[in-house]
Amino acid sequence: MQKLTIIFVSIVLLLFVLTGLYIRSSETEKAQLRSQVSDANQAAVQPPGEEEAIIPDETASAAAMPGKKLGTLEGSLSFPSSGIPDTLEVCAENTASLEEICSGEILKGDDYAYGFGYKLEVPPGEYTVYARLPNDPYRAYYSDFVICGSTADCPSHKPVVISVEANITYANVDPQDWYDTKQ
Repeated sequence: MQKLTIIFVSIVLLLFVLTGLYIRSSETEKAQLRSQVSDANQAAVQPPGEEEAIIPDETASAAAMPGKKLGTLEGSLSFPSSGIPDTLEVCAENTASLEEICSGEILKGDDYAYGFGYKLEVPPGEYTVYARLPNDPYRAYYSDFVICGSTADCPSHKPVVISVEANITYANVDPQDWYDTKQ
């Protein structure tokens, strides 16, 4: 009887370990697919006319790469719960064409306000930036509310339009307005 119990416990533990490995490899594959889809979306978007930059981070400029025809949006992520969901996406929507460039890649680092951030490369143009969960219409924009300090006395939730130029990184574009109740 004791041998059967040991065998049963061993089988259950083996199944548990194998399930964990399968789930972990599945998440890795999802991240790779998201990256491939994001790369395909970026390649499909034609760059609109160049616009004037309003908040470039000159220290993080990509000017050392002269052949690059994209600008970079970068910022910190937040979520109104105890953590950042693995499925969170950040999107930049071109205000003229309404084309979206999205990424599900969440970066980790001390440079980001809550330890999590994103980077998106986009063609020159004007963009609004937001975070969202898949299959959820709600969008947490980089908005006047975020710039104001995300406090109750900040009256506007209007999305901020970023004018992106090639080879410039725009830092602190934080899509964190999860509190716009009029969406």
